[in-house]
Amino acid sequence: MLRRRWIVPCLLVALAGVARPAAAQVAEIQVLPPDLSLTVGEQATVVATLFDQRGNPIITAVQLTWVSTNLDVATVSFNAAAPGFATITAVSPGIAQIEAISGNIRSTIVISVQAPEIEQPQARPAVTPDSVLPADISTASLGLVARIEPHNFGFAQPCRVGGFVATNLLLTSYRAIRGADSIEVVLSDGQRVSARVRIAAYDVPSDLAVLHIPVQRAGDMPVGEDPGENDYVWVVGQPNCRTTQTMRARITAAPSTGALTLSRSTALGQLGAPVINRAGEIVGVASQGSGAVRASDISSMATQARRNLATGSLLTAIQVARAEQHLYGTVALRSNMTNATARISPLEDWHWPELTQQNTLPFTFSGPQGRYQVELVASGAVQSSTTVTMEAGVANQLLLTPAILAQQEAPVEEPQPPGAQISPQGGGGGSGAIIAVVLLLAGGGAAAAFLLKPKENGPNGPPVNGGSGVGSIRIVIPGR
Repeated sequence: MLRRRWIVPCLLVALAGVARPAAAQVAEIQVLPPDLSLTVGEQATVVATLFDQRGNPIITAVQLTWVSTNLDVATVSFNAAAPGFATITAVSPGIAQIEAISGNIRSTIVISVQAPEIEQPQARPAVTPDSVLPADISTASLGLVARIEPHNFGFAQPCRVGGFVATNLLLTSYRAIRGADSIEVVLSDGQRVSARVRIAAYDVPSDLAVLHIPVQRAGDMPVGEDPGENDYVWVVGQPNCRTTQTMRARITAAPSTGALTLSRSTALGQLGAPVINRAGEIVGVASQGSGAVRASDISSMATQARRNLATGSLLTAIQVARAEQHLYGTVALRSNMTNATARISPLEDWHWPELTQQNTLPFTFSGPQGRYQVELVASGAVQSSTTVTMEAGVANQLLLTPAILAQQEAPVEEPQPPGAQISPQGGGGGSGAIIAVVLLLAGGGAAAAFLLKPKENGPNGPPVNGGSGVGSIRIVIPGR
């Protein structure tokens, strides 16, 4: 009969025999999209997926850097915490190469930058009393706009902006902060504020949000009346994400309810920008495309923000994102089929249409939590379809296979050796690998079975596939 003093040495031997996995070796880097055509001032996000020598995507932490071969044409920025995502900013016309580098492995994409289109002259006189923004109003408005840099799942989004409606309340679009887990604000004097930036009020249907900035400053923009059709207005934003500029436009549609329509579309650096009249009053907030939220909706949102500030009813960015189920996660998609693409369709009520996309495999999809339909498309036909659930703050991976392979039966498990029982603790059912170690003790005629199972993490913890550590260990010693 096995004595107790043998148990500890056996356990140490078993644990010593379980080697720690070696660091992943990068064999290939794929950057999508493979090339970009941008206009001066525009930004775009590119995604790098790293693969090992077997062609499997690497989801563990690996050093990755980005460089631009021509900073005069395009710059690249990224967050070291999530280096798989990089933001490209077009600076001036020309050609630049952006490289993603890990060790001695690199991948290069080509960036083509064109000069911005020149606005076509208006049929009516270009200069009229109501078409010119007074110089003092322009100067004051430029100083009352701040850049907003939201972070989704650890990587920075292209910049957005907002306008101060009080000394410490910044009005912007809800789309500007949608899904953000943290927010950094850059004031007109270059001061960066990230600590204690809070949401004082927001409304998803109206596409409005008011941020509380814990910095005392002077000046604010009053809220005016709704503009009328054909009125001149000015969008005060940062189309190049560096300097604040005014862009003149006209109101082409001003319905009694709903959004205003501008004569010009806004860039990403103008999302959330105040739309002002000649008096410097906010009459709209730039939303998506050429849309703008009307002044009547802005007034009620600013009033609610002041009430919440007075009562201390402020929220963090991650609390808002969690309440609206807009927190981000990622999934690395790949397939064993060549020339295949993945078509992704959002399935939840809180998802937005722009999440629908189709890309060549492999690629990494990033989006808010919830269910998505993922279709494998090859040779012009759908080969298989599956539903993927994105978890907030979790990076996952998925191998897409044709339906005929997916329907094959799983292999039958081999019977366990006589005298050994392996019994997982904690309910089982996880996705982590299970390692069973069986030691035959000389002369003992018995076996000790050890079960090593990686810990499972909750939806807000580290990725399931990237977890580490030992879960429960149960030793079963059969009697003679």
